Amino acid sequence: MKKFSFLVFLMLTLNILISCDDSKPNPVKRNTTLSGEVYFSGARVVSVEELPVCDHTTEGQLFYLLEEAVFKYCDNTTYQVIDLKGKDGIDGNNVSYTKYGKIVDSAGNTFGYCTNIDRCRIDIHNPITNFIYTILWNGDLEVATIYYTGPDATGIPYMLTSMIIYGKIAYRNILFDKLFKPKNINSDGTATTTNNITVTSMVRYDGVLENFSSPYVVQEGTELEEVTKAEIGIPETIVLPLQIKYE
Repeated sequence: MKKFSFLVFLMLTLNILISCDDSKPNPVKRNTTLSGEVYFSGARVVSVEELPVCDHTTEGQLFYLLEEAVFKYCDNTTYQVIDLKGKDGIDGNNVSYTKYGKIVDSAGNTFGYCTNIDRCRIDIHNPITNFIYTILWNGDLEVATIYYTGPDATGIPYMLTSMIIYGKIAYRNILFDKLFKPKNINSDGTATTTNNITVTSMVRYDGVLENFSSPYVVQEGTELEEVTKAEIGIPETIVLPLQIKYE
């Protein structure tokens, strides 16, 4: 609670100091309680030379030094710098999936590395097969609505695409429990799309097979082909529950 209050104090102080005139240093301002206790003080100065002597009379006072662009406070004897910088994050240009948790089942079978997770599903990248896919906590691959050029889910399967998708991504047809991936991949690793596709049936994400009363033309889609669990990097037999293992 003290840390939170102190951070709020710093933000309020910075807002006040930045909005002030830069032409000359601002005097120290104090607000006191009825008991006389100082609960806010702060000032902006250009350089260290303008700081008052740090002793019991200035203890706890906060100063912003324009030349150094830092906050300093008096601890009764010396001025201490307040470090507002947090810990370094992950280098976005050199992300290694080994920094994330590895997804395994209770038998120790590995799926890949978790890139995103919530209470329903896990996004996984398998660095060996290079597939990315989403798996549910019950071990099933996430389903997708798949369109077919023939009736009753026959002919060529397609997935409608309104954006560029990664070439090595996996989907599941829940009705037939089949796994699919994009059939054709461009040189840049994205899936090839086809325009003006005539489809006559589809299997919805909830497993319902629907035949269209007349052929339906979709503007853009990605042709799919079947893929095995082994190709994706999914264990053939999954022993629940799934777990996150950090290396």
